[in-house]
Amino acid sequence: MRLREIASLVVLATVANIGLREQTVTAKHSVIHNKIKIAKDIMRNGGEVAWDHPGAGLRIGQHTMDAFIKNMDGFFPQYFVADLALPLTHHQQISFLWESLVFNLWWKDISYDIPEFDIKDIKFEMEKPREKKPGRLVVRFPALKKFHMHAIQDCDSWWIPDDEKVSLDFEDFEVDFSCSLHLNAEGNLRPIFYTFHMNFGDSYLYYDNPFWAFVMHQIVEFAMIIIENTAFFCGELIMSQIGEPVLTTFLGDYKLPLHQMPSPFPGQEGTVADFTLDWRATQDPVIRPGGMDSWMLGEILYKDYSCDLRPDPFEFMPDSVYSQAVMTESAASCMANAVAASPIGKLMLNQEKTN
Repeated sequence: MRLREIASLVVLATVANIGLREQTVTAKHSVIHNKIKIAKDIMRNGGEVAWDHPGAGLRIGQHTMDAFIKNMDGFFPQYFVADLALPLTHHQQISFLWESLVFNLWWKDISYDIPEFDIKDIKFEMEKPREKKPGRLVVRFPALKKFHMHAIQDCDSWWIPDDEKVSLDFEDFEVDFSCSLHLNAEGNLRPIFYTFHMNFGDSYLYYDNPFWAFVMHQIVEFAMIIIENTAFFCGELIMSQIGEPVLTTFLGDYKLPLHQMPSPFPGQEGTVADFTLDWRATQDPVIRPGGMDSWMLGEILYKDYSCDLRPDPFEFMPDSVYSQAVMTESAASCMANAVAASPIGKLMLNQEKTN
């Protein structure tokens, strides 16, 4: 190869490298998307994903979970009724024999009693790893001690009476499970369940009409038995398959909106900006007796601004079992740059604001 051709290749490689760097700085999306492509290739080849430069870490201690459960005992029942926006009407279509028999049920004037939760008896424990198996979360969740829902039922079938009082009662409803947490290619946590049990206790659906109560007795009892037995025999497989999308949706795709953040500088009242905290995991959480350690991206996003989160290794405080949060210098720099790119990163100085 001639010297001129070699020089041309060097120039082209240099230009391409500069172009890639510019794209990294001005890209619309976070650097996490490039990591996802790499992770998919790794997983496709049978490897495990572990991104080694998170921007933040969170250690949750056992005593923190115990204190959280204790405080939820007084808060959650009031929130459940007042702020959860439970429906006041409900429509259900029921069909039999391949839709040869179809009728509609409408529930109206739905009211709810204040639920009694058995929150103080919830057990949330971390188990140590066993023989090349990851640590597990062991949860005993006696969800509902008592919860009654009342309604008036209408139906479009002549043999079912209208304006019938019904009551759906949950009593001693309990869920127990154990699972470990793993990272998938999209940066979402996927729970793998090892045990899963569900018990409806004394839950039942009551009707004032004797005929309708007789008809529904066997249907409701049989349905609860089917659900409990399915959870006992196949619950681990089912929950391991549906756990990731349910958990991802519940946690808002691991994006925490930070709306209307005010300026930290005096005299800049009225200046606000919207940010998003990207707290997707970068590797499998480590579950151990007394706590759980998790590593996450920890990137603050603002509109089209993107920051290249540099590798910045960190460690939690040694021999510590209490909860703590860690942010790397690289993540802090990215956060400062995102703030600088937003309206609250600009100072408006005039006589009115400086006085």
